[in-house]
Amino acid sequence: MMTALRIAGWTNLAIGLLHIAARPWERRMSYWVGIGPDMDRLGRMHFLLPYALWIATAAAFGAFGLYTLSAAGSFRSLPFAKAAVFSTIALTIGVLYLVGAWSLFKEG
Repeated sequence: MMTALRIAGWTNLAIGLLHIAARPWERRMSYWVGIGPDMDRLGRMHFLLPYALWIATAAAFGAFGLYTLSAAGSFRSLPFAKAAVFSTIALTIGVLYLVGAWSLFKEG
């Protein structure tokens, strides 16, 4: 179990760093993963929004990686670890309810 957590933690950190390293190719990468038109729409709203989203995504992957490595025992426990777990569970439940409500709204 701890090995899987370490792999997940290092993978998340690598993805976060790759987001930063790939910043010059953000537009091409956005189209490659299928979010190009959405990023273009954000860019039309304000030219900094795609960059902010790109950096926020990198920061989120980095934080997930650090907390995962902390849970694996690679270094000391990070602050708010229990709160982060409960918040993630609550957020997941909320998103599932939102998706369910949205699908019912679209049908009806």
